[in-house]
Amino acid sequence: MKPGTLKAQVVNIGPKEQCKSKTLKVMQKCAQKYKGKQQFDFQITHQCEPWTLEWFKNGVRDIFGDKVRNIYVAEQSCVLLTASGRGVVILHMWPADEIDFPYQ
Repeated sequence: MKPGTLKAQVVNIGPKEQCKSKTLKVMQKCAQKYKGKQQFDFQITHQCEPWTLEWFKNGVRDIFGDKVRNIYVAEQSCVLLTASGRGVVILHMWPADEIDFPYQ
């Protein structure tokens, strides 16, 4: 693994209503491992329901404030949707680096 990268791990699986607070707390712990990093990028993937993601965007902004560089929103593939079932979201975070795709 490249030094300075976050190791991918399953944080929580289940209905998003039950996962919200735990997920955001775990993201805080991950960020503490990178105290020297000024900003982070985040991504949430959804199943054709982008209107259900405000909890994530608002929670990330509340917790991380000006350390949020970008929050990417993407749809999951049909294969993942079929395998996981309805209502599953996947969350990612990583220290901001030279690759930047700002949302406009």
